[in-house]
Amino acid sequence: MRRLIRFIRNLALLLIAAIVILAGVLVFNVVKHGSRQIQVAAIPRVAIDAQAVAARLSEAIRFRTISSHEKPDQHAEALRGMQAHIEKSFPAFHAAAKREIVGQYSLLYTWEGSDHKMPPIALLAHQDVVPVAPGTEKDWQQPPFDGVIADGFIWGRGSWDDKGNLYSMLEAAETMTKGGFRPKRTIYFAFGHDEETAGTAGAKAIAALLASRGVRLDFVVDEGLLITEGMIKGLDKSAALIGVAEKGYASLVLSAQATPGHSSMPPRDTAIGMLSAALARLEDHRLPMHIRGTVAEMFDTLAPEMNGFNRVVLSNLWLFKPLLLREFEKNGPSEATIRTTTALTIFHAATRTTCCPATPKPPSTSA
Repeated sequence: MRRLIRFIRNLALLLIAAIVILAGVLVFNVVKHGSRQIQVAAIPRVAIDAQAVAARLSEAIRFRTISSHEKPDQHAEALRGMQAHIEKSFPAFHAAAKREIVGQYSLLYTWEGSDHKMPPIALLAHQDVVPVAPGTEKDWQQPPFDGVIADGFIWGRGSWDDKGNLYSMLEAAETMTKGGFRPKRTIYFAFGHDEETAGTAGAKAIAALLASRGVRLDFVVDEGLLITEGMIKGLDKSAALIGVAEKGYASLVLSAQATPGHSSMPPRDTAIGMLSAALARLEDHRLPMHIRGTVAEMFDTLAPEMNGFNRVVLSNLWLFKPLLLREFEKNGPSEATIRTTTALTIFHAATRTTCCPATPKPPSTSA
């Protein structure tokens, strides 16, 4: 009996010691993760006419600058209309910068710097937007191309991606030009017209043009993420999420064929049924989750800015990584940061509810 008591006591002491050591390691890692933020004094806010700024972006949204692989010129009139609106809206900047049309519809502005020894930079945005799926307009909170201003927001296709970015740059440049500012280094503003369809006619042509002129950029700033408030659990401060990496992609086509037959006497296994089962398996067997590279650096940087248990978790991923992965897996956008995603996007099948048995070619379906 004494041996049992002694064994239990020793086991309890070992357990307590292990807990103390673990707690010590956790606390050490929390303390070790000091803030990396640079303390910078806030500059005075520039007075702007918010209503006028919102009105200009609202009007830009009404130009249906929809890019298309199949018909690249179908919205040429909308692109030219928006470009005329840009020229009219920012006269001081247009007087200070050189404007060029590249690849028929893309814009390249050169704002010459005072010090030619300094390498130039480029600020990027795109004029085009993706289409709205026919029949879904009623599902929008506001019409996609009306540019409605309501509830503190500017609503519509492109208000964020990416006309909001484009017009913000021009608003800033216009205000600074009116104030007599001239940059030390040359600044290029490159606004493609087909970014949503890979940018082969716009961004690629601009890059080739700058390369032919021997231009070597110090850095570029393109569309990215947000300055978030309250989006990250456990973080009370605002967080600027800067995109420094980009996913690649692969588009795959899956197809299935089955014996044709009238819908009143269908075969046991239909093409749609077989393909649906395959697609369901793809969604059920997703690629593994990882925390590495830029994502790991982001967590490492955020850790000391977190509060409570969230700071302990991010400072000790060696222990809490499974817990963090489970949390991120619950939400689509957060899950996309930690795994290669699988998205089922387009589905084609038969065009009729019945099919003639005498059809010579087996019906097929693809996704």
